[in-house]
Amino acid sequence: MAISDEYREKMKEHYTRIVYQMSKDKLFVAVGLELISIDVILDDNESFKLKDMTFAYYNPITNTMHINIEDPFFTKATSEHDRIGRLFFIVYHEACHKLLMHSERRNNRDCSLWNIAADYEVHNMLYLNAELVKEQNGNAVMCNYVNTAKNIITSNHNKKKIDHKNGEVEVLFSEKLVDKIAEEIYQLIQNSKVEESSIYYMPSDNDNDNGESPSNEEGENANDGNSNNNNNSKNGGVKVTKTTYTLPDGSKHSVVSIDWPDPQKLDGKSSEERQNDANNRELRKQLWENSISSIAEKSKGSLSSAAKSFLKKLFRVKLDWEKILKNSLNTILQRSDEFSWAKTRMSTFALDLPTLPGIDDSETGKGTLIIARDESGSMSDNDIAAAASIILDAKEHYKKIIVIKHDIEIAETKEFEEASDEVTKMLLTRSACGGTSHQYVFSFLIDYYKKHRYSDDEKISCFISITDGCSDIQSYQDEIPGDIPMVYLAPANCLEYFKGVRGQVIPIEI
Repeated sequence: MAISDEYREKMKEHYTRIVYQMSKDKLFVAVGLELISIDVILDDNESFKLKDMTFAYYNPITNTMHINIEDPFFTKATSEHDRIGRLFFIVYHEACHKLLMHSERRNNRDCSLWNIAADYEVHNMLYLNAELVKEQNGNAVMCNYVNTAKNIITSNHNKKKIDHKNGEVEVLFSEKLVDKIAEEIYQLIQNSKVEESSIYYMPSDNDNDNGESPSNEEGENANDGNSNNNNNSKNGGVKVTKTTYTLPDGSKHSVVSIDWPDPQKLDGKSSEERQNDANNRELRKQLWENSISSIAEKSKGSLSSAAKSFLKKLFRVKLDWEKILKNSLNTILQRSDEFSWAKTRMSTFALDLPTLPGIDDSETGKGTLIIARDESGSMSDNDIAAAASIILDAKEHYKKIIVIKHDIEIAETKEFEEASDEVTKMLLTRSACGGTSHQYVFSFLIDYYKKHRYSDDEKISCFISITDGCSDIQSYQDEIPGDIPMVYLAPANCLEYFKGVRGQVIPIEI
């Protein structure tokens, strides 16, 4: 039986109320902003594409969260108060996955097992919030939401058999793991046994059919979820894998992994729009961390030791900076290729037209990569060598490398006509040991730019500075031409020195 219009409108009202309450609460405002940034669609059994597999999922291609409000999890709620708490639990759960950057933190881990570890972490955060929300005055509404959600994770996780038809839901939670983050939990569950697996091909959100029925293919490996390998479709559908594991504690849990294509290749957004989205998301994440840390600091006397340990590790979690650097560098250099100005042709002057980017087949799109090593920097040789390796791997995007080693002044400069181990050796060999300034480095950059900006083989493709930021970058950066891509590799504990710095700052954990 289809849900009534009255029920649907009531659920929309509940969702609006949840986001409104979050938006005016210091502890939850970042989660509310995350929800505002995406579209939330309240489906029924007919329109929801993963019925009998799950009742909520996030689509990164359309930036849409789908929730099946006809699922027993909602329809079997004992009261409207219970139902709105359940809706809060789901939207908070999905928003936390984004704020905690679970996609970025996964790296090469098995997708399905990582999803399990990430769910544990989300529920640990909810459990912690139940402690913190008590410290906020006059916020009884949010307190009710959180306590209802907390009851869901604490009451269901010990049940050996879940009655989904009666509104119960499988929950990953253990009080023994509340001090652990996803990376630690993954280590504990990585040898879990696969009991069964089924494959389903979900139609894209602009399709109207219901796709194929789930097929039982026992033993099918689900670790290619989110692999972006473009082998995820059948008749235009998106591959969905539901895998049941026996976890090390003996419990069984089923997890759904969706093999989405790479959103950046499909969403039609420009590089600038995607960068703005990433910047806004980073701001929301930073707001969230600051808010939680601030409230935790005020209530540290009443905060459990497990909660303190969890927070400390969570906000110092190491992202794969090497992967971030590789992706960033390739994006910058590819953009340099695409937007490089073609050589001037006589036909252009004859027609009295401006020279246009990339219209000449003789354009190589490759130029010079300039790397500056701050000799007073605090990064290890291992990090420098790893960065150099990534830079050399991108050699198809440039013709020449210039390495500058400096403290206050430039100590050494050397050109390399090809990417080789000699570049790494020079970066690892110290030539100076003094204070730090970027004045002379930037002067070199400006002079080189003026001399070679019209030369296809010599133009600057990118500037990379390996530095701890204890310098005068902000004082001299405005002199740098705006079309030189600027990247800074910096120790993660030195990011405070980069406030106001133009360009991309990539933190390196040391």
